[in-house]
Amino acid sequence: MDYRLTVPFGLCFALMAAVSLITTVGVFFLQPRENRNVFKACAETFGAVFILNMLPIFILTLFVFFASGHAFTACCTAAFSVLLLAAVNRYMSELRFAPFKPLDILLSAEFFGVAKSMKTSVFVMFGSAAALFFTLIFMGLIFIKNGPVGFWTRITGASAAAVFFIAIVKTIYANKKIYGSLPVYGDKSDENMHMQSKGFIYYYLNIINKSKVSEPNFYNEFKSKITVKEQASVNRQEKILKPNIIMVLSEGFSELPLNPGLLFDGFTDPLFNYKKIKSESISGQIIVPRVGGGTSDTEFDILTGINTRDFNNLPFSFRLIKKQFPGMASALAANGYKTVCMHPGSGWFYRRKTVYPFMQFKNFIDIDAYPKKEYSGGYVSEKTTMDFLIESYRNHLQKNTDENYFAFCITIQNHGPYAGKYGANKNFGGEINFTSDEIDSLSNYFYGLADCDRELLRLTQYLKKTDEPSILVYFGDHLPTMSPQIFKKLLPNEKPAPFNRLPYFIWANDAARGIIETACLQTPLPRVMSAHYLGALILQLTGMDEADVLLKFLNEIRNKYPIVTEDQFTDAAGNLSDIDLYRQTDIALHKAWGYHRIKK
Repeated sequence: MDYRLTVPFGLCFALMAAVSLITTVGVFFLQPRENRNVFKACAETFGAVFILNMLPIFILTLFVFFASGHAFTACCTAAFSVLLLAAVNRYMSELRFAPFKPLDILLSAEFFGVAKSMKTSVFVMFGSAAALFFTLIFMGLIFIKNGPVGFWTRITGASAAAVFFIAIVKTIYANKKIYGSLPVYGDKSDENMHMQSKGFIYYYLNIINKSKVSEPNFYNEFKSKITVKEQASVNRQEKILKPNIIMVLSEGFSELPLNPGLLFDGFTDPLFNYKKIKSESISGQIIVPRVGGGTSDTEFDILTGINTRDFNNLPFSFRLIKKQFPGMASALAANGYKTVCMHPGSGWFYRRKTVYPFMQFKNFIDIDAYPKKEYSGGYVSEKTTMDFLIESYRNHLQKNTDENYFAFCITIQNHGPYAGKYGANKNFGGEINFTSDEIDSLSNYFYGLADCDRELLRLTQYLKKTDEPSILVYFGDHLPTMSPQIFKKLLPNEKPAPFNRLPYFIWANDAARGIIETACLQTPLPRVMSAHYLGALILQLTGMDEADVLLKFLNEIRNKYPIVTEDQFTDAAGNLSDIDLYRQTDIALHKAWGYHRIKK
């Protein structure tokens, strides 16, 4: 006797529609930050946003139903798969402040690298959800059945669902007019605001159509002009005095401790030395591509002069470099510099071991070449990194070679997440109301930042003692991996991209100070600029930007368009406007030029 509950064939579709609706609501609630935005968008668009998010879930459920012949299995499988994807989106957004994208599977190694710092409860939750899913499937197969579905009906239905899904992804979900007509609440330069307003499922399927390098507008019109300019590069520029250049990308470095609501009386000021060094330097802010992650994208922007935001739907921009690639390093190499990159981590991370030689760094040095390794907070210590950098520079000077020296050094000690990272006790005061978890994250972050500050002082003290002209460029790659609530309490709500603003300074020892000071009198600088201008600026200050025509072009337009995001720019007066490529032709040329270098 069959004791299984039988669901009539016609009722199966009503059941699948109901589960799809509930799953859609569940996805909305799993979205990070203020999920009310998507509900607001659903109301303002008379349900269009809701339908655009629910329709793919329903079609997926239909596909599994016809493929398996079992409605309950289809409902469980589709709901679990979609909710799992939404949960991954939530936690990836909290780690790096950007939505989960189709090609992010390529970043799985990076995720597992930081997963050890995540709370155990997260893994318990995912494990429990998986156990529940398999239990429901097992129980459903035993106790629930539906009316028979013929073999050819299943084949036809599954094929039709698959074809229909592909068709709408390539048409409706690729349509720029539909995407642009839907509201975005908040900063338009923030990918999270798009996902929060339009819904994760719709956003995700829209990104599928953009996960490739597409030819930008006006490329054909600019192609001949770009080719002529590329041929005009000067391979070597004679200059009486060329300074050695050291660039340090400091992991998670920021000026969060400078918020007036934080006090360090009785504690270690984590930026004590930095503030003094900055007062002796050229300084400002750069707008970096990512928040809370994506270090290599900041490296890419600074060293190539190309804006990662023009290719924002790839998991990381170093994937674009697959051959010899011009930029800051090649310009300096052409001017007699020994070009070295130092990274105290695995060379395969973000393809650095392959990419840096393509960018014409003569030496790429990863963790395997570091003779002594001390660890702090789970990563190679700041002291180890600075020991190696100083020793490498000292060895270069002792060789008494005619080569100048350019080192691009990446630090990683203060990589997040920060919960319990160093076991630090509360090390700051002030009147800002933080939760206990926020206090823990900030205390551990400030503990690591104090290490960076101490090693920064040691580096400048060494450079002061050298007779060789030396300049130091120091900057952060992205904000630390913390909750958005912390940043809302500590950062001003500046537009565009308030969470993408990081400090930089350019410091010179006595032998190089005259070079920099003279150049600065001739080079007005914006207070805030996009990160892809920084490498070009260094070449301009040292009189070598003729060696790369794209970087020279950036120096010509930097003050006209100091900040350029995906869709907006600021002018010299700081006014924020939407980009119109018919009017902002210099921005259009830059986009075309970046594509040309990637594809030529």
